[in-house]
Amino acid sequence: VNLYESKILPESELSIEVDSTYIPLDYGTDFLVVAIPQKEPVELNGDLVFTRFGIQAPEYAYDDFQGLDVTGKVTVHLSGEPTSDNEDFFQGSSLTRYASGQSKRLTAQKLGASVNVSIIRSATLNRVNWTTYRSFLTRSRFAIQPSDSQASKPYFPAIVLHPDMATLIFRDTGYNFEEVPGD
Repeated sequence: VNLYESKILPESELSIEVDSTYIPLDYGTDFLVVAIPQKEPVELNGDLVFTRFGIQAPEYAYDDFQGLDVTGKVTVHLSGEPTSDNEDFFQGSSLTRYASGQSKRLTAQKLGASVNVSIIRSATLNRVNWTTYRSFLTRSRFAIQPSDSQASKPYFPAIVLHPDMATLIFRDTGYNFEEVPGD
């Protein structure tokens, strides 16, 4: 049985352009890669669109994408979901399936985004620390050698940013990351 190993190399690069200046980020410290590409280097470019939590939840009459066109763009969302004292709104303080990063990535992909970026909020790091994220997302992944049909599936890039990097994303937007409405 042939196995396919995929792993992001430690020397992988990610830069964020701010005011025509590229700011390099350190893999493992500043960012992690969720979806590993099937082939060699992938270059990702695009305008950023902030989608708050990146959730569409019709049963709660909630849509972070309302009025936004994310086609071909990089969606940026916060980890988690809105919380409330009202148990009928996102189950109050309990997390629902909408808090899942995978759910958010699928929504962004369905709406035509080209890349998805999740900014881990401090509240999320209180539940799962960055070391745990890093340990999980930097390990090798193994699968049975993909068939031609699996290899032809579109790759949807997804990146997780440490909250310390949020200042780069929100620079010159008029918002302070810590003050962005999250709940």
